[in-house]
Amino acid sequence: MDGVVTCPSCGVENGTEQRFCGSCGATLMPACLNCGTPNPIQLAFCRSCGAALPTPSGRESTPADERRRTTVMFVDVSGWTSLVEQLDPEDVKAMAHELTQRMGAEVHRYGGTVISVMGDSIMAVFGAPVAHEDDAERAVRAGIAMRDSIRSVGEHPSSVQLHVGINTGEGMAGLVGPEGRSDYTVIGDVTNTAARFQSVAAAGEILVGAETHAATARIVEYSEHAPIALRSPGPPPCP
Repeated sequence: MDGVVTCPSCGVENGTEQRFCGSCGATLMPACLNCGTPNPIQLAFCRSCGAALPTPSGRESTPADERRRTTVMFVDVSGWTSLVEQLDPEDVKAMAHELTQRMGAEVHRYGGTVISVMGDSIMAVFGAPVAHEDDAERAVRAGIAMRDSIRSVGEHPSSVQLHVGINTGEGMAGLVGPEGRSDYTVIGDVTNTAARFQSVAAAGEILVGAETHAATARIVEYSEHAPIALRSPGPPPCP
């Protein structure tokens, strides 16, 4: 019915101009995790930046699973554990929020989508759900920008650095997770390899895969990295 939004929490019908359910108070216009824009609950993607929106129970429209050529980025904070051990939990939460806000802002500025936030780390993708001809370049520029922007957080100016891994390739894009809690993501070797690059990157280092390098070598000066074992060896055979 036009002009009516059904609350995913209690099922009561509300007007489309309402931001909160008049019956139970549940939000009807959740904020985009990528850019903060409020969006009507029936949307699957942010009307401002194109990022995937949280999927409430009862949403009928969902993006289709599809093969996409994407550039995936993982970013993690160096020295986070030692900082956490020294700080009050409220300060830790505030720092994590500030860090991920800054990283997410750079991803958004270069046209990418923040897929997930895990404490002091983020996963972002360039090329899904919104694609550009230069997604690999956008990802590398975002990585450089966020690395350079994290010079101080709160009262801790020099101890914060980033480990960044970026990889380009084909993956499956779509919703993953149980009903009512599914999230838009990209799955495949492109994602696993990007995560591996991030895990071995030194503090302040951005590691990129061969396809990302080939697409961006004309605009970024790279140095060669030592060979990386992308898959850890399995357990030793049983005697």
